[in-house]
Amino acid sequence: MQRLILPSLSLATLFLAGVSHAQSNPLTLDVAGGSMPGSLTMEVRGGNYPFEPCLIAFNASAGPTPLAVFDPADSRSVDVALLGASAVFGFLGFAGELQPASSPVPLLPSLVDQGFFFQAVTLGGATTLVDRISNPAAIRMAIGGAFRDRGVVMTGDRIFGTTILRQDRRHMICGGAQGALLAQIARDTTEIYDSVTDLFVPGPTMTAPRSLHTMTELSDGRQLFVGGVNQNNDPQASCEVYDPATDSFSAVASMSSPRMGHTATLLPDNRVFVAGGFDALTVMPTQLSAIFDIVESTEIYDPTTNTWTNGPNLTTPRAGHVAIKRPNGQVLLAGGISWESVFIIGNLPFARETCDMFTPTGSMSAGPSMATPHALLDAVDLGG
Repeated sequence: MQRLILPSLSLATLFLAGVSHAQSNPLTLDVAGGSMPGSLTMEVRGGNYPFEPCLIAFNASAGPTPLAVFDPADSRSVDVALLGASAVFGFLGFAGELQPASSPVPLLPSLVDQGFFFQAVTLGGATTLVDRISNPAAIRMAIGGAFRDRGVVMTGDRIFGTTILRQDRRHMICGGAQGALLAQIARDTTEIYDSVTDLFVPGPTMTAPRSLHTMTELSDGRQLFVGGVNQNNDPQASCEVYDPATDSFSAVASMSSPRMGHTATLLPDNRVFVAGGFDALTVMPTQLSAIFDIVESTEIYDPTTNTWTNGPNLTTPRAGHVAIKRPNGQVLLAGGISWESVFIIGNLPFARETCDMFTPTGSMSAGPSMATPHALLDAVDLGG
């Protein structure tokens, strides 16, 4: 890797750096790459003022490195080995970001599974050379276009969990379950993947076990968790929020109906629209009986008042469908599993090609149908 010589800092820059400690923007570092051949990109966000001096250090060895080695007045440490490290220096721009040009990564089989560790700092603190320190980041090299098992495992087996990108830039898996689809034992635990140590560690506990729930980011940055099955595999009406400021979960108002396999969509006015799903999982006389527990009802959560209100019914019951928010604020509810009566034969399960269109003013109408039926589908943003 190339090493960059740091340019001299002007008196004006040092003057600006002296006021940086009065601000409190979090300094975050994101690093993407690791494929060989491929490219490596780095981005720092959270500048306190234009042209704030910033340095990104990276090395094949992790820290910690005490900053007192360079500045006896600084008792902190960084999570990258600074001895032999390379560095990129720049200034956080008017948008508070620094994004150096991406670097090409050649195909070097000898580097497979090699870790590289990164951390950004701003310079010119009130009493120390280093002002603010970002989250640590790491990548591990692998040959592109191939799967590889590095033996990294979670602390417990789980399916149908949801994942949050935390403020410390680590990913946290929330809830999920052991067992089979119709015999789930939901968890209330979370675990966090630490890219620096390459390990999963326990995170904060949720207020209730839940699996096959939804997770929706609210306008204030909190995450709303809605419904899902509990430890007895029963759909539940309970809800909770994760607050990144306190790194904790707390209960909020429950829905009027239990749900799992539903959708939840943030509306333009910051309410959350919840549609369809199962309100029970009946397994008698056969496991197909649960199909008739799919509902057409909807509910709307208002985080300002912490209340739920009933919304308009879908034109047909749906579970395992997809909700797509359109640019005009409408929500398209497409496909999913449902049921209907067939002459002589009776009630049968069906995957749907039909769609519903919800308007935030409170109306529901039939939308355009898909060419073929689909359930348990994902929507892909094509851009434009």
